[in-house]
Amino acid sequence: MSLIVIKQAVLTIVLFLFCTMATIAQATLQSGQYLIDEQGEVACKLSGTKDSLRLNPEPVLTIWDFEEAVIAYQETIKGKAPVMLIRLTPAGRRKFLEFSREHTGEISGTVVNGELLTAIRIATALDIQYLEIQNTLSKRQLQKLADRINNEIKATK
Repeated sequence: MSLIVIKQAVLTIVLFLFCTMATIAQATLQSGQYLIDEQGEVACKLSGTKDSLRLNPEPVLTIWDFEEAVIAYQETIKGKAPVMLIRLTPAGRRKFLEFSREHTGEISGTVVNGELLTAIRIATALDIQYLEIQNTLSKRQLQKLADRINNEIKATK
């Protein structure tokens, strides 16, 4: 995987959720982007709290909408921090733009390998090329996640 320095604006998804699945088995969730809402069928517990979120089990984006996952670096106040970029296909970009337009103000979450990793509140319609997962994980941990995504992408081709 190549390492790149991010110089363009991309959707920043701050890693802050680790969840346990209650209603639907964790293994049944495919990698992708999901809507989080009160009527969702999957209960997700926010790590370290008693708060729980509900996840709609129908993905907005699936592995078919991803082209590649790479590790990059982003400048921060404390220096460079590793981030994972998931490049969207042209169809994935269109789907996410439409989804973000229809669900402005709602929460969307990213699932990788059956685990809800991130969630964001959608502030506006977004025409993005990459999903960006920015977090406190090490470069090595991020690389393992990127490898899992890339392996899933290769399996679909």
